[in-house]
Amino acid sequence: MPSPVSVEVVIGLYLVLAFFFSALLVRFFGQSSLSKSIRRHFYIFPAIPLIAIVVLLLKMLWYLILYPTRLLRFLFEKLSGKKTFRKRKYHAFFFGS
Repeated sequence: MPSPVSVEVVIGLYLVLAFFFSALLVRFFGQSSLSKSIRRHFYIFPAIPLIAIVVLLLKMLWYLILYPTRLLRFLFEKLSGKKTFRKRKYHAFFFGS
C-alpha cells in the first residue's frame, strides 16, 4: 500500500509548479494579456494555472461557436447570392449610412 502524501507536501509542490508555470508563461508568451498581468502582479502566481485553464476553455468555446457561424454565413451567402450585413457599422443603423 503506498504511503499517503501529506497535504503540506501537495500544497508546496503545487506552489512550486505554479511558480515555474507562471515564469515559463511569461518567458514564452510575453505579449499575452495573462503574461502582462503576471508581470504586473507577480504575487498572483498560485492562481495562474487555474486562470490559464479557464482562458483556454473559453478560447476553445469561442472557436467552437465562431467557425460554425462563419461556415453558415458563407453557405447562406453562396446560396442566396447576396452578402450579409455583418460589415455594416452599428452607427449606420441609428444615424443612416
